[in-house]
This record gives sequence, structure tokens and C-alpha cells, in this order.
Amino acid sequence: MTIAFDLHFEPLTLRTGVVLAAPPALSLSAPDAGWMHWRIEADDAAATICMSHLHPPLASIWAWAAAIAHRLLPVTLRIEEEGFDSLLCAKTDDANGDLHLTLWQRVALEGNYLRLIWRENRVDWLRRLGELFGNHLGESFNVAAWQNGTYWPEPAQYLPWDWPATVASHTASACEPESVRTWFFLLLAHMLDPHVLRNVWYPQDMEKLARLSFLLARERLAALRAAWNAAGIRQPFPSDRRLDERLSAARDLFEEMDVMRKNGNDHESPAELRDASARDRALNAAAINIELELHALLHQAEESLFRHFPLAPGQWLLDERFRPGRILQVTDDRVIVDWGEVGITTEYGFHSGYRTTWRWPVVEPEGFIFPDEPLFRRWRVFVTNPQTRDYLVCPCCGYPHLEEERAEIIDCPLCGWPVFLILHSSLPDLDEPLFADANGNQESWPTTLRASRRYFAAHGDAFPPTDERHTRWLRHPEVAALRRQVIAEFDRWLADPDRDAHPLPDENWTRLEWVPRSI
Repeated sequence: MTIAFDLHFEPLTLRTGVVLAAPPALSLSAPDAGWMHWRIEADDAAATICMSHLHPPLASIWAWAAAIAHRLLPVTLRIEEEGFDSLLCAKTDDANGDLHLTLWQRVALEGNYLRLIWRENRVDWLRRLGELFGNHLGESFNVAAWQNGTYWPEPAQYLPWDWPATVASHTASACEPESVRTWFFLLLAHMLDPHVLRNVWYPQDMEKLARLSFLLARERLAALRAAWNAAGIRQPFPSDRRLDERLSAARDLFEEMDVMRKNGNDHESPAELRDASARDRALNAAAINIELELHALLHQAEESLFRHFPLAPGQWLLDERFRPGRILQVTDDRVIVDWGEVGITTEYGFHSGYRTTWRWPVVEPEGFIFPDEPLFRRWRVFVTNPQTRDYLVCPCCGYPHLEEERAEIIDCPLCGWPVFLILHSSLPDLDEPLFADANGNQESWPTTLRASRRYFAAHGDAFPPTDERHTRWLRHPEVAALRRQVIAEFDRWLADPDRDAHPLPDENWTRLEWVPRSI
């Protein structure tokens, strides 16, 4: 069985070695003819890990750091490069949470063995590792020297090297190790998405994005298979034949482009590759086809994995901003999470709205408060009731948006808050300014979520009483009366002890949806 990222969740059993008095210094050479050298040295001893572009270990080093950050200890990374065999092991050392780190190295041609052992604070080690590789793999990184003249990008350049140190203090989990390992690999399968990792891709980057999609698809598939194996699911892994076909077609395209680049844009090259526009369309199609098949495979595997993962009401998760939330309801791969006064989300695997989420199962946080205001009481009903759980609930007023189709959602017709913003972003902190357009125009939404909630409770919409610019439609007498009527009907339904047996009143709800916004 292939080991994902060359990670083994077992310790090194070494009796002897050079015990370092202090953590060693780290350095990394510039790429040269397809090689880089990672130097680990102290006063007592030193070791050099040789790394080749033919079997690039850079993404595996990042995954090893991520595993340490998520407390999947012990974890050992194997780096094997043409006669050099290195093992890096991290395990917990004591109750203080420090790491016991070991480097074991064998040089086959010389028959020499080296063992370095030292202790280091877990966050300090991850920070040093992230700074070393993150800075080295920045914009000035010589990809041509590393790839030895080929055109393939280096995926590790796009990995968030500071992320392991950032999350390391927030990942204590009450789940069993096997479950945590399953969750970890499933998380990596989503994180290693070039569309998530990229900051800005321009049209001239189309070939780079297509090749990166190809390289990362293999890493993501390995992570997904590792999650499947860690979960101990007996049935076979879902068929990835269609993804293999897409990857094979993409490789053929890249090989043709490499030949054309080598021989020049001659008449023997395929016509669609000689034309720049056609070439970009072919590259874009290759990237999209890989992503579509991988997304379908992820969804299929995720449905099975979430049924095996012991998610249950009452468990705790952490979000991207390290805010804790408690699970309210689990149905197949749908998980409803209460994030306290911030709000409530409906998650589908590792997706919320149109975005990929970072979630981690954690122990119960101290001092977490569940608001019991009317806003949150109705919100919890709407997101868990079978009649309304497919609708998106507005974080300002706590009522469901009238539109069930996510692509059609704009601002809330009941209070005017920009609900569409949370389709692509997490629930905002209550006192953060909101941005409604790509230019970050704060004037578009002049209030924070906390202030908008206060305004709604006071007079029925999300804006200050003096705001006329954003409220012309909302405060039109006919619309305002219809909004009050819809809210009153919602409230009567919420107060009905037999509401599950009674359909939602939808006549005025539908009327409000069709009122022209130009009033």
C-alpha cells in the first residue's frame, strides 16, 4: 500500500545517537541542477539531507509539519534520494508538549549511519521549518534550476508554510487517533486545491495552473485514499478510473507542448497548440476536467467517510479563525454547527456555501456561551427543520432567505443584509466592516453585523434610521408592510408546537420575492 506523503505514524526505535544540547541550526541550499541540500547542524554534529526534483519531497515535508501541528504523533517522514536515506521522526516528549525529534540518516555508498536527537518546543520547530522553506520557496525560487530545465512548476511553492505553526496551538482533540488521522487526510485532500491555494492567476498563467492541477490532483488523491484507509472502511475505494483518464489526457497535452517548445512552433505540432488562444482553451479544459472528476470523487468518498467518522451533536469544531462551534445536528454529510453569537452554519463535508472550509475536531472550549436571544432561537429552528433547512438563514435577522437556489441569492428581502457575502466567506466577526464588492467598497454596507442586528431588532431592517441610500426599496410603504406580514407569519409558525406537521405559509413569502427591487 502506498504511504501518503511518505508519512508513517510510528516512532523510530533508536538506542543510540548524538543528543544535541540545543535545537540545531537549519539551512537550505539554492537549487542546482535538480538538487537541493537541507543542512541540519549543531556544535556536536551535522547532517545533510539531499533532495532531488525526480522524487521531490517538499510537499511531504509540509505534510509532515501539518501532521505535527495537528498532534498526529508520533509521525515519521521518509526522504529517499538516490543513495541517501533519511528518516525524520517527531513524537511527544513530556507533559509540556515539547517534541522529541530524531533524524536518522544512511548513506548507502559509504555505509555510514548518523543519528541526531534533540528536544524542541512544537510551535518553535514548526515556525522555524515554515520560515526556512516558505522563504526559500518564494518568488525568487529558481524553478528552472530545481526542475533541471523542465517546465513543471513546484507545488510546494504554493503551500502555506506558515500554516502548521499557526494552527498548532489550536488542535487538541478528544477524538480517537484513527478518527483524527482520517479527518486530517480528508482536510489535506481539500486544502491541496490549486484554486484554493492560488492568490491571483492571470491568463498568462494558464499552463502553470493546468500543470499544477495535474500535480496536486495526484497528491489530493493520495490524501483521500489515506483518509479511506485510516477510517478502516471495508468496501473498496470509489472508482477513480475517470480521473485517471483525465490525468492521462492532460499528461499527453503537456508532453505535446514540451515537444513543441523543444522543436519550435513547427508545422508538425498540432494545430490547436500552435494557436495561443486554442492552446489556452485546451489547458483550461484540462484543468477543469481534472477538477470536475476529482470533485466528484471527493464528494463520493466524503459521503462514506462522514458516515464512519464519529460526528455527533455536542461535539466541538474549530473554524479558520479558531472560533469554536458545537455541532447541533448531523445528517449524512450535512453538519449544522452553532458558533455562538457569531451564528450558525450548515456544512456539507468540508464545504460551506461555495467555499472550502478548515474545520478541526477539538476538546470543549472554556467559557463558550450559547446566545438565547430570539434571533438565535429561530435560527436554530430554521436550520434544523426539514421544511427550511435547505434555505440559507440570514445572520442579521435570523429568517431564511426566500431563494433556495444559492446562485440567485442576493441581499435579504426581510432586512436588507448582504446574505450573498457568506456564500464565499465565513461568517464575519460581529465588529468587522463588511465589503460588498471586489474593490472593498466599505460604503456599500456601512454597518457591522452587530450593529445591523441592533437596527433590525429596533425598527425592522439592517440599516440606521437615517439611511436613505440603501433602504429605498425596503422602506417603501407597501414593501415594509409585506415584510412585516411575512415575519409575523414566520413567528406564528415558529410558535406552533405542531409546526412540523404544518406547512410554512408561503403566499406572502412568494409575493415578497417577486416585488421589483426598483421601487
